[in-house]
Amino acid sequence: CGDGVRVRNVLCYAIAGGNFEPVEGSLCNPMLEPPSEEICDLEDCGGVYEATPWSA
Repeated sequence: CGDGVRVRNVLCYAIAGGNFEPVEGSLCNPMLEPPSEEICDLEDCGGVYEATPWSA
């Protein structure tokens, strides 16, 4: 439970002949690059009961 990380591919593209073509990342502005990973909550971390053995 709790935090997880999800990832995605982020690629640099240029328009060539009306189509998007992948190019070297150095051709794109790094300030405009979207994040390739982010923290996400997989599920709520609720409390759980735990019992000790009975006393004699």
